[in-house]
Amino acid sequence: YRSTGHAMQQAETRPWGALISFWSGSDAAGTIEVRDARGDLVYSRRVAADAGLNRVVWNLRPGGDADARFPRQITVAPGTYAVSMHIDGDRSEANVVRPDPRDPITASEHAAKVAALVEMQSVAEAVTAAREELESTAERIEMVLSTLDDDDAELRDAGESLRFSIRDLMERHFTGPECQGNCRGLLTSSLVQAPMGRIAGETGAPSDNTRVMMRQAREAANVITGDVTRLMDGAVARYRDALRTAGYSPLGGGR
Repeated sequence: YRSTGHAMQQAETRPWGALISFWSGSDAAGTIEVRDARGDLVYSRRVAADAGLNRVVWNLRPGGDADARFPRQITVAPGTYAVSMHIDGDRSEANVVRPDPRDPITASEHAAKVAALVEMQSVAEAVTAAREELESTAERIEMVLSTLDDDDAELRDAGESLRFSIRDLMERHFTGPECQGNCRGLLTSSLVQAPMGRIAGETGAPSDNTRVMMRQAREAANVITGDVTRLMDGAVARYRDALRTAGYSPLGGGR
């Protein structure tokens, strides 16, 4: 059918995940926590509780105040998890068991997926930090150029050169050139992001093809961070020293 007719009845689809029911004596706010067999917090959430029976759904993914080392892109590993509800100093607890016969992934395969996601997240964070450093430095250079005296031609030329170098790195690695239409080409940063969805979407551990993408992501990240480091430790550092010698603010913080 292309649409549901008036004569067709359809109930609400059961939410996917663990259905957690709890009783509250009054309207209140509480916190639900999920811990693994080692006692590590993998999920937490503030919830509103009505007087009486309540139900919340945990989608089996880490989240909330859980340790950042748990990837958010995939569900937790099969096993037993302690679920506790905290309301006004009262606490109740029950276990959720997650061996799903429809999910063929083994514990070792799940661990391999988690390790791959954690590694790629670390790689992506390093690239994000490099981009933020470029953007921050570009803003400080613009501020310096707007305050230079008219007779500081040498400092102005050096600042303009730095502005061009930063724009070149941003276009090459992150944004592509300004243009109309699809003319950005293959950006270095796109190789860094590529493996994340593939790792999360595969049934088992990362495949050989995914491992190749992970290697390409690491190599791309090294290119980006290497280029940014060389610029910061080279031209930017020299410009900062020149500004300091001339009595100007040396580009604020950073390297």
